[in-house]
Amino acid sequence: MPSNDTQQTGQQNADIFHGAALVDAKGKETPITEDMVQKSLSDIIKRCQK
Repeated sequence: MPSNDTQQTGQQNADIFHGAALVDAKGKETPITEDMVQKSLSDIIKRCQK
């Protein structure tokens, strides 16, 4: 029987991630948003379909 310590639901995994940011050469942080990720993935899909 597996240990409960190794089993996590999707919601628990989401709680572990607290965000990400792009950092430029001067140290300025720009948070990565859901919209940024969605647009980037959409652009990749469009380029692959050409």
